[in-house]
Order: sequence, then structure tokens, then C-alpha cells
Amino acid sequence: IMSFCFLLLQIANVAIARRGNPSTAVAACFASPLFNVLIGMGGSLLLHIGKDGPIHKEHLSAGVISLIVALLSTLSLSLVLVSLFTKFVIKKWHSITLLVSYSAFTVYYCLLTAHVVNV
Repeated sequence: IMSFCFLLLQIANVAIARRGNPSTAVAACFASPLFNVLIGMGGSLLLHIGKDGPIHKEHLSAGVISLIVALLSTLSLSLVLVSLFTKFVIKKWHSITLLVSYSAFTVYYCLLTAHVVNV
């Protein structure tokens, strides 16, 4: 489901950029996934804390840790690449890199969920 939503968001972002609003499209590329993760994970964690108390390290599964690491690494890498090296110009190789990393993480997470890969 997430891959389908991701594809729809990318189509919408390309349409926004082609209408002459590239800065809005770039902001949507960063803001939409970040908002979804923060609201999705933040809301769930808040409900858990309210019901069961603080979360300890034992409660975090390998999947949740993988999600956090993937999110932080791709956002940090994008921030460094876009701001420092490309002077805020998004190159084609950057978008291809993000799509490949997203696809690789999706495959990894599916294998992790199916217990094919153990961490």
C-alpha cells in the first residue's frame, strides 16, 4: 500500500513541477513522507505511551529500527547532497538514487517482515 501511495505522490509532484511550481514539488517530496512518518509513528507511539507507559528498547522491533535508520539516512543524505554539493539544484542522479534506495528498502522490509532476513 505504501508503495502505491508513494507512486501517486510522485506523479502528483511531477505534475506540480510541470505546471511551473518546482519549489513546491521539491518541498512536497520532502514534506509528505516526513509528515506521514512523524504523524504515523508519533501518533502510534503517543497512544502506546498513554496506554502502557514509556517505551523501552525491548519494545522496538527490528522493523521499527530499520524504518528509523532508513528515514534518517535518506533525509540526511538528501540534505547534505542538495544543500552543500548541488547548491539546491536537484539533479536527475539524485532522484534516481532516492528511488533506488526506496525500492531497496521496500524489498528489504518485505523480506524482514516475511522473516526471510533476520537482524
